[in-house]
Amino acid sequence: NACGNCPQNKTEVPSLFFDATAKVLKDKSEHLNKIKNLTLVGCSKWVAGEVKKSKLTPKNVEVVINGVDTSIFTPHESNFRKDHNIGDEFVIMGMADKWGMDRNRAVVEKIISKNPDSKIVIVGCKDHHKELFSKYQNVLPVGYVSDKKTLSDIYASSDVFINLTHADTLPTVNMESICSGTPVITFDCTGSPELVDVDSGFVVKEDDIDGVINAIEKIKNGELTFDVRKNQLKFDKNQNYKKYLEIYEQILRKD
Repeated sequence: NACGNCPQNKTEVPSLFFDATAKVLKDKSEHLNKIKNLTLVGCSKWVAGEVKKSKLTPKNVEVVINGVDTSIFTPHESNFRKDHNIGDEFVIMGMADKWGMDRNRAVVEKIISKNPDSKIVIVGCKDHHKELFSKYQNVLPVGYVSDKKTLSDIYASSDVFINLTHADTLPTVNMESICSGTPVITFDCTGSPELVDVDSGFVVKEDDIDGVINAIEKIKNGELTFDVRKNQLKFDKNQNYKKYLEIYEQILRKD
């Protein structure tokens, strides 16, 4: 609704004495709202909904999924299991920034304790994450992975990816996992659940620990029919980029 007394004023772009955030928001909003046929594009339905609550008054709000490179994130054989002596164990994959959150400590401990015969691979671990997970025998902490091919090897070698996010516009990791042939379990908050259908994983209520455990068991028991090709068509970045061209053409026709 408004800006002022900004807590980031002395950190992000240092301004020690003046807080111009209220004026900046007012000026930007007024300038943008003067654009004829203003169209705003959200990367998820959730973001598009937030746009409609904002100070902007677009003529049109569209949704275009960002998409991923499906030539990299696709089902394939890799040496990840062999390199880490995992064998035929059921592999649960997660990201350290979410699994290391204090808020998620209870659900993480439950996942680990309820799956002693599974290997739990946590990607993106910093030193404090490695220390946190070192007490668990069935957890494999992996450092930050910048190479997409290496990351795709981990997705493709996993049996489920669990995204414990509480706030995400549209998590790319969900798309990467699904396109790699690995189902996703996520909470029903913000943009994350939009990417998970009945043929690609399970959406559970936020902070529902038993819901997460039950979803893991359903995947272990083969209760999910996974349609990789259908989801790759939906998440292919090259196809989604074309939608921006279509939006520009629509705007030009209105002019």
